[in-house]
Amino acid sequence: FLTRLFRLLWASCLVVLFAAGSMALFAAAIAWLAGYPVPTMVLAMAPAGIAEMVLTGKVLGLDATVIAGFQLMRIIIVLIWCRTALVLFNRAADWAFGKPPGP
Repeated sequence: FLTRLFRLLWASCLVVLFAAGSMALFAAAIAWLAGYPVPTMVLAMAPAGIAEMVLTGKVLGLDATVIAGFQLMRIIIVLIWCRTALVLFNRAADWAFGKPPGP
């Protein structure tokens, strides 16, 4: 049990590092293209709560309205695509594993 737990812990750490790194690179690219400061865009693209990121931006003296706007758009996009992703994942699961037996 413990060996599987440590493997899961390492895999989780790698996923978090990959997600944070790719988010920071994407934010830096958007900052370069749009002409915003990189710290502002990193907070704007961070997968965290709006309140936490806006307050952190205010404390650091960054543009809180840009951070709030990007965070709001991120949440709206995720909510719109959740239903579509669920349908696609169900189709892929049905294709890969077959339909579940009915009652």
